[in-house]
Amino acid sequence: MVGGRPPIPGGPGPGGLSGMGNEEQPAESNDGTLSLLSDDKLLVGSLELKFGENNKPFTSMFDGLKLGAVYLKGLADLASTRDRIHELAAALKKHVEDKGAFPQGALPRNAAPNRTVPYRPDQRMSWAVSLLPYLGEEFRDWKVDQTQGWSDEANRMVAARVVLPLAYRHSPLVGPPLTDYPGIPGWQYGATNFVGMAGLGMDAPEYRTGDPATMKKMGIFGYDRVTQKAEVKDGLANTIALIMVPGDHKAPWLAGGGATVRGVSDDADDNRPLAPFVSMVFESKGDTKTKWDGKKGTIAIMGDGKVRFIPEDLPAEKFRALCTIAGGEPIDRIDNLCPVIDAPEEEAKVEDVPPPAVTNPGSTGRPMPPAPAPAPAEQGKEMTFNDLQGRWRLVYGQKGGEERNREACLAANVIFEFKDNTYTYSVGGKVLERARITLGNGMTPVQTDALVEEGADKGSKQLGIIRLQGGVLEWCLGPANEGRPKEFGSPKGSKDTLARLEKVPG
Repeated sequence: MVGGRPPIPGGPGPGGLSGMGNEEQPAESNDGTLSLLSDDKLLVGSLELKFGENNKPFTSMFDGLKLGAVYLKGLADLASTRDRIHELAAALKKHVEDKGAFPQGALPRNAAPNRTVPYRPDQRMSWAVSLLPYLGEEFRDWKVDQTQGWSDEANRMVAARVVLPLAYRHSPLVGPPLTDYPGIPGWQYGATNFVGMAGLGMDAPEYRTGDPATMKKMGIFGYDRVTQKAEVKDGLANTIALIMVPGDHKAPWLAGGGATVRGVSDDADDNRPLAPFVSMVFESKGDTKTKWDGKKGTIAIMGDGKVRFIPEDLPAEKFRALCTIAGGEPIDRIDNLCPVIDAPEEEAKVEDVPPPAVTNPGSTGRPMPPAPAPAPAEQGKEMTFNDLQGRWRLVYGQKGGEERNREACLAANVIFEFKDNTYTYSVGGKVLERARITLGNGMTPVQTDALVEEGADKGSKQLGIIRLQGGVLEWCLGPANEGRPKEFGSPKGSKDTLARLEKVPG
């Protein structure tokens, strides 16, 4: 852990919260003055810079500040627990009603006068841009420059925004709604978990309207085609328009090309064409039990705007039939194959919203979400390395009285992976540290001693306390080469760091 503690995303410094005091701290140089003043939850900054004749330093700095603001706005949006998939479905349905057609998979982009070849689909923008005006007031006035590529400077700030209707959040298989993109290092984009269904065959997005060879294999979306409502001969209710993908298949929502339009395997020997789309587990509603409860599958938005669960065990021929607009295959009683997921009547209640807060003993009174009560089988149980094996995701952090909630932690994608008596620690998929750990069961709580073997703190020793309660791993660590925490918390003024971790499925 950089600085001897797991980072709590959102703050300055390697530990996420270091460098914040209660008095003004000026830092001066020949190029200007920076002053920071913190008061409880409020941080006020004053920056005075001196530039030469060109303003490139200012432009570079301001772009960074804008990106930070965009990222924080995305995290603020995530504070809502409301399910937004049905808003995406409604937007698609309204677009079809208004235009009589579905959006083009990769929006047209005018070539520059000196360009001799058209732009590739991945250099253009996705179908999602066409739906922005239908997603509500908050998206209606977003501006994109369609003469530029989706990742070009003119559009990067929009691409970095999180569009909640495009990002499913209620499954651990989809991950946080941010992602990177090959060839563009160091930049995070708002992700979509939904892609346009192109039809049968990996080259289905390139099929052309009117081609007899592919007419029965085409789906609703294609890079360069617009599917008219009347062309969906198999019926809008029986045809998938958008389908959800898991976290390792998600992509920036603004990106055209294969990022947001995809086909389905047409190999006759492939009896699991649905496998790349499996991304959730069907949950029962209240006391109502169904035959789909506990089944893995995915979510599809049909051509008629209904949202359906597509079970993993749906026969391959039935799934392929749902992916084409004019395949001619009969689909009988679709409700018995793929149930409708109704829109919630009120804001969805997410289980990870913490219960009423309690005050952490020894703190300044700032409330802290309580840990779950110990399961009966775990009370008084000694901890072994078998209890730790696998991947654990950070879901809550606290340092010096400052907290980072679940949404902020999930967005940062902080993972601890235990193998035997070692662990690696990564942020956003990048491994930052490897350490060897020992467990001391003779004390209450269980003590940990970690010797860092790789990373910025190589050679340092980190002392901590750890416990497993209700499936949640709580680990409180002191600073590198310093003392051991005395409690599971980090009140104001403390250098300790508290991390809560949940097991990553699989």
